[in-house]
Amino acid sequence: MHRDFYLSKNQLVDIARRMAQKTIEGLEKYGGEISCIPTFIPIQKIPEYGRLVALEIGGTNIRCAQVRLNNARLVIEKGPVKEKLINHENRQLDREGFMGRLAEMIHSLSPDKNLPLGYCFSYPSEPTKDGDAVLLRWTKELYVADTVGRKVGKMLCRHLQRESSAWQCSRVRVINDTVAAMLGGMAMSDADAFIGLIVGTGTNMAVLLPPSMIPKISGDKQGAYALPVNLESGNFNPPHLTHWDEKLDREAYNPGWQRFEKAVSGQYLAKLFKLRMPESDLDPCQGAVAVFDRAYGASAVSDSERQLAKQIVDRSARLVAAALAGIISMMVEKRPFKKIAITAEGGVFWGHQTYKETTENTLQDLLSRMEVPEIDFEFLSVDHANLQGIAISGLCEGGFNETA
Repeated sequence: MHRDFYLSKNQLVDIARRMAQKTIEGLEKYGGEISCIPTFIPIQKIPEYGRLVALEIGGTNIRCAQVRLNNARLVIEKGPVKEKLINHENRQLDREGFMGRLAEMIHSLSPDKNLPLGYCFSYPSEPTKDGDAVLLRWTKELYVADTVGRKVGKMLCRHLQRESSAWQCSRVRVINDTVAAMLGGMAMSDADAFIGLIVGTGTNMAVLLPPSMIPKISGDKQGAYALPVNLESGNFNPPHLTHWDEKLDREAYNPGWQRFEKAVSGQYLAKLFKLRMPESDLDPCQGAVAVFDRAYGASAVSDSERQLAKQIVDRSARLVAAALAGIISMMVEKRPFKKIAITAEGGVFWGHQTYKETTENTLQDLLSRMEVPEIDFEFLSVDHANLQGIAISGLCEGGFNETA
């Protein structure tokens, strides 16, 4: 039986403590391993009513809908329309072609005039106080030319304006998908602390913190509100990875970056499997689906294949639990709370019931071992969580800002 991907409980505690340390560093200063990017949406209460166009770009798909909030609950008025973002042979795109695809999806809804745009963009970006976000880098093996360093909302709005189409984009708010998931869960839980978790094509986490817990923006401490913080935790470099992880990293398009993501997310699990067992007929392009099927389905041709697939999936879940334990320990030390809601999104986390169960059990054990004060936690699955989060962010008090 393969033991390459086994992690002991002591190693997991070590990973959790490193995660907490790196997150604290990211909250204190810019340029850290874990970026901890504040999103300048002051959350005081969940909005109850309003309408907008919601656009979502994830790791695999593009989705668009016209939505409204009714008593803080999401109502989809038009759509959603959905299509694949990229294929495995074409991961480098030109800017105008990419913006054109987004515009076509919006126009396919025939959205009502004068609605604002909520834009969920699931790649590392620096939110700006006008509601937009500057793209820092592409991840998940995708790259769009001539976009890094530009405002993603502004690029799309200008493209739509040049089209002189019936629906124009004059107001936009851009948020990360992990922030959207977290906000979507806030309307569904009575918890007093919140985390957004993505484990799908890529991985990331977001948390809700008072400005006083974000020293690098310490000049903005006034007000009884909290800010969503996009951790960009996929770039965490955990200890106790294997030489197979090192090999995968060296062969990736972004060596040295996104080490945690490369160990846990669907974009990479099949690649790890193939590196460890090159004689297998598994196609790495199939991603996590193929690994789950080898582990729990009927496609494994040998017990060795099945056991390796289970180890890779199990390690992914245990690493996610360790990262969560680190974040929760850091949060509860700074601001005690009784219950935390973790809104989980992504095909890896929900790919098989064993994944969630392993994450839950490991997290409970790690919190105990780390002597974290007893708290309740729950993993939430929220229908259309990102669309609800987009609506909440766009319609919360403070509204939208104009973009040119």
